[in-house]
Amino acid sequence: MSNAVSDAGSTNQEIGGLAKAAQKIGDVIKLITKEGVIPSHVNKFFYILAPWIAVVLALISISVIPFGPEIDVFGVKTWMQLTDLNIGILFVLAVSSVGV
Repeated sequence: MSNAVSDAGSTNQEIGGLAKAAQKIGDVIKLITKEGVIPSHVNKFFYILAPWIAVVLALISISVIPFGPEIDVFGVKTWMQLTDLNIGILFVLAVSSVGV
């Protein structure tokens, strides 16, 4: 196999160290400065707001799910969940239905 054929499949995944960090920083700068395309026929406020609503509702539904046992934090016993609802499954279903 010739060099041209074997080099055709090479990617930037082979680099490491400082060069890899520089590439990641460049990717972030590119993402931040990339021009956003918003169709002309949409309401800009709702077009930008919709993904935020989806994420917030998904994160709210996680608030009643326990992630671990009761722990001791600076002498205060607390559960590994944001809130303790007796109707947690109903809350998760209600919030997820609003997100649809």
